[in-house]
Parts: sequence; structure tokens; C-alpha cells
Amino acid sequence: MNRLVAIDLVGDEFVSALTQAWDNGDAVLPLDRRLSVEVRRTTATLLGASEIVTDDGRSDLDAGRDVANGDALVVATSGTTGAPKGVVLTHAAIRASAELSARAIGQTSDDRWLACLPVAHIGGLSVVTRSILTNTPMTVLPAFDVDEVMRESERCTLVSLVPTAFQRIDPSRFRRILLGGGRPPVERPANSIATYGMTETGSGVVYDGVPFEGVVITIDESGEILIKSPTIMRCYRDGTTSIDADGWLHTGDIGSLDSDGRLSVRGRRGDMINTGGEKVWPDAVEAIVHDMDPSSEHVVIGVDDPEWGQIVVLVTTSAALTLDSVRSTVRECLAPYAAPKR
Repeated sequence: MNRLVAIDLVGDEFVSALTQAWDNGDAVLPLDRRLSVEVRRTTATLLGASEIVTDDGRSDLDAGRDVANGDALVVATSGTTGAPKGVVLTHAAIRASAELSARAIGQTSDDRWLACLPVAHIGGLSVVTRSILTNTPMTVLPAFDVDEVMRESERCTLVSLVPTAFQRIDPSRFRRILLGGGRPPVERPANSIATYGMTETGSGVVYDGVPFEGVVITIDESGEILIKSPTIMRCYRDGTTSIDADGWLHTGDIGSLDSDGRLSVRGRRGDMINTGGEKVWPDAVEAIVHDMDPSSEHVVIGVDDPEWGQIVVLVTTSAALTLDSVRSTVRECLAPYAAPKR
């Protein structure tokens, strides 16, 4: 039977261990080196890994559970608390993701990928798998480092980044930059692509609002985004799934499609703020505040309130903004009920 191998490595060592496991017919569980050793080992045990590979070598784990034929990856989606949830992705799904992404960005034999995000998360991991499955050269860094990224931009043409990392580099040095893991900057260069996807979709399946070829998106009556795609997961490691009987993956995100089929994402269902019966999406308010002071960081949250149910609260690093100025601008651009009360 095929086993699940947990890999507690980074850089080229991770890539070597991954390809060896696949050659043996096993699936791989990448572990997040930013977590403590204890949490990493606990994650491997809870998700049923039979073996763990570390800097010290290989060792067997008790109570390992086999994987199904064709399973390639199990990706943990929880943080440092609670039981980790493992998304099972098949070889067919990750190959489809790699090929569709390469086609969408016009990847050629002249390109070289730079992998600099954590491989324990789908954004960083998909760079590695995309490079392997499309036979494209890559450079793998053990962690994101601005100086190293800029140095490698001399030979790498493609990179995947989160918005925080993107804002620290010179984006003109790359031919294409995939942006995920958060709202992209309001102003960004033409060579950057805002991606939408999640671990359950095997990484991004929508680039700049346009779904990949073969990816179908619909919005249900509640506003939730549903996806059918050759890239989506088989199931979670415990056998449960968020795919319904008709094959639609329920994302938990709220969004809309325009007349051309372009997707707009408003936020997670649980992020919506219900204040006095009115719905407020934090992203919309944050975008307005960002335009008022692009040099600072801002987040909008809902805080429980006995009168309103929730109130809109702005948390910001800006010393220039005042509550009155923010409230006035948000009222003009959105609606009075969307204006932060604190």
C-alpha cells in the first residue's frame, strides 16, 4: 500500500525528498518549519504519516495510515491551534493545476521559477510541483529573503508571492508575478497577476478574475462561490469533504460574476460584519482607507455590540487618519452603515 511521508525539510532537500517519495508511490505531507518541532511532529501523527524525514534522517511513526492510489499530497490547512485538516490532492489534480497555470501565464522553455514561499502552504508548494511537472528549471530558497530574491531575479523570470513580500521587492525584475494569500495592492504593475484559489483547489484557479480553461464557477443563492475544476481535492484526510453530490466545491467565500464571467471576491462568509441588520464587507472598507493613506496598514473588523449586534472597527498604523475623516469618506463611497464607529 502507498504511505504518507511527512517531510520536515526546506530548499533543495525538500524537493529531493518529495521526488523520492513520489518515485516510491507515496504521498507527501510538507511540514511548516516555522512551527515548533513538537507541533510539526504532532501534525504528522494526526494526519496519519507513516514516516517523517528530517535533517537527521528518516524515522517511522506509529499509527500511520495508508493513502489511496493516485494521492500525491496532503496539505495541512490549520494553524498552531486545533486539529490540522489535511487536504488530499491527487497527481492528476496537481498536474492539471501545473499545466493550466503554465498555459495562463504563457510559460515557455526560457522561464525559470523562483520558489521562496513556505512549501508547507499551497502557494509555495505549487511553485515546486509546477516546476517539476512542467519540466521547468527552478531555484528554491529556504525562506523569503529580499536580498536573495533580488539576486535570483537575475536568472529567474517567474515568482509567486504574498502581497507583503511583493511590496518589498522590485517587481520589474520578473516577467510574471503571481500574487495570492491576501488582497493584492490596489496599484500594481502589469506583470503581476492576482490569483484566486485555495488549498482545496490545488492553488489558484482564477487569474485576474478569469477562471482557467475547464474551471467552472457559479454563485449560489447565498452568494457563495462554488467551483468545479480538474484541480480540486479528492477529500480531506479524515474522509470528509466540502464537495457536494453534484461535484461543486463549496469555498466558503462570497463573490459575484459579471456579464463576462469575471469573478469578484468579496470575502469569507465568516468575515462579513452584520451591523444593525446591514452587511458590511471588510475588504471594501479597507480598500477605501488604503486609498486615503497607502503608506500605512489597515484592517477592518467586526466587534460585538449589544445595540448593533456588531460594529465596524478600523485598526490602523496611520497617524494621519482621523475617525471623522474615515467615516466621512466611507459614507460617501459606500454607505453610512459601513463607516467605522471606532
